[in-house]
Amino acid sequence: MRSAFEAAGTDTLTLRQVSQNITANAGLKFRNTSSGTVRSMDISGGYQTFTNEGYPSQPATTTGTFTGSVGYRSRSKQRAFSWGVRLTASAFGENGAARLRNGLSINSRKGFNKDRTGLSGRLAYYLNRGEGRASSSLVGNLGIDQRIARTHRLGFMFNYSGRSATTSIETSQYQVRIQATYSVEFKKREKKPETP
Repeated sequence: MRSAFEAAGTDTLTLRQVSQNITANAGLKFRNTSSGTVRSMDISGGYQTFTNEGYPSQPATTTGTFTGSVGYRSRSKQRAFSWGVRLTASAFGENGAARLRNGLSINSRKGFNKDRTGLSGRLAYYLNRGEGRASSSLVGNLGIDQRIARTHRLGFMFNYSGRSATTSIETSQYQVRIQATYSVEFKKREKKPETP
């Protein structure tokens, strides 16, 4: 932006951007202490507007986004296994044009060796529509993690993201990503019982 104002001999640019957000969440959790199973359900919705008043040579624009999701998750501590499913929907609008995105995702994780090692996976499928264009997206993640010592964990994950065109206007594309992670968990140290 600086180069556009060099001719005017100024290095200052004033603009005004306003964002307004509202989000609502509700959830239920069911715990079975005898089997060590926890099941949870949640629903969430949100609305966001963003106004960019720009500068004198740029017209003001306002965008609005609605989002919503419903999810279910189950976790068994004894089997070191968890899985979940989520439905999502979103609508994005700008200057009378709207884009819609709906999808479903499934994820799971299985622990081995007293949950020191874990295998996880996630698969998501989305339908995208708007402005005379349509496409479908497929997202997949496959990972392994290993706990080291008491609070440290190393991870390795393979990610795939692809979009297939369902109209001649859209172009198909895909992305492959590999990532390594390191995390540390801060736990309160348990006190050993005093010996008499």
